[in-house]
Amino acid sequence: MEIDLIAAVDRDGAIGTGEDVPWEYPEDIDQYRARIGDRPAIIGRRTFDQMSDPPGDPVIVLTRDATRQTADPGVSFVTDPAAAIDRAEETDADRVFVNGGEAIYRVYVPYATGAYVSEIPERSGGDAHFPYLGAGWEVAETVAYDRFDLLRYRNRDPAPTAALRGG
Repeated sequence: MEIDLIAAVDRDGAIGTGEDVPWEYPEDIDQYRARIGDRPAIIGRRTFDQMSDPPGDPVIVLTRDATRQTADPGVSFVTDPAAAIDRAEETDADRVFVNGGEAIYRVYVPYATGAYVSEIPERSGGDAHFPYLGAGWEVAETVAYDRFDLLRYRNRDPAPTAALRGG
């Protein structure tokens, strides 16, 4: 299964304020939801709590709280990054999207095969940032939208996900 990161960043690389995303670009939200579609999505607990309707099927929430539960059958909680990948692999999907926040992105950057990054043309003063991808990443495609650009990055040498499991 391939792992793709997906994020929107401002001119300073911020993805949010820790409380929310301080901008709204409907065209970006539309492409983001369409891209994830019915594929699994891994999301951090704080980001999950901020979103009213996170995309993905299933939504896999990475949290430190092993007791966290929900009545929503489309949402599951896991406490380990490898368990999140295992849960995603239970589906028939070809890829899983990692949906933030900052700490969750940092965990998966080495294992991701790609990243979809919307570049928002403003400064938000955000305190949560998208991590540096590294020298092994390259821009594979740029798509210009009316008010922002979407860059698709490719990781030339992703680490095997077995390394998440200690292998």
